[in-house]
Amino acid sequence: MVLGVAGGCGRKEATRTAEPRVEEPLQLVDISQPEGPPPSTRLTTEAPKKVMSRQASTRPMSAPERPAPVPDNNEARELVNLIRPDAERGDAESQYLLGIFYVNGSGVPADRVEALKWLLLASAQDHKEAISARDLVTKLLSAQQRAEAEKRAKEFTPAKSPGTAKP
Repeated sequence: MVLGVAGGCGRKEATRTAEPRVEEPLQLVDISQPEGPPPSTRLTTEAPKKVMSRQASTRPMSAPERPAPVPDNNEARELVNLIRPDAERGDAESQYLLGIFYVNGSGVPADRVEALKWLLLASAQDHKEAISARDLVTKLLSAQQRAEAEKRAKEFTPAKSPGTAKP
C-alpha cells in the first residue's frame, strides 16, 4: 500500500485571493489504487485484525483489499479505547493505527506530534505502513515538533500485560 497526503498540505494556489486559506486536515490515502472518485473516508488503512475480530459478533468483516471506512467519532473513540492498551504494550500495528487516529483527529484530538510518536514507535519495529506514514508526517512538522515527538518516543516504556505482575 502506498500512502499519500491529500488535503491542503503543500498546494500552491495559481492566483492569490483576499480570503484566508483554510487548512484541511491531513489525510493519508492509498495512492497505489487506480484513480477514480475521491475517497469518501479519511482513514484509509485496514482495521487491525484484532479489532475486527473483537467486533465480529456485531459486524461482518470487510474484504481485506478494501480500506476500512472512517468510523464516526463515537465509534472512533471506541476503537481508540480498544487499540490503545495494545499500543501501550508495544504492538506495532496498534501503534501505527493510533498514530493514524491522531493524524486524522478521529476519536482523539488531532495532534501531529503525538501521531509521530506512535508512528516512530511502530516504524522502529519495521512496520511498513508506519514507516511511510512517519515519513509523510515528519515532513509536515517543524524541527522543534519532530524533536518533541522523538523525545516522547524515547521516553515511552511499554506497559506490562495484565497477569504478568509479580506476586
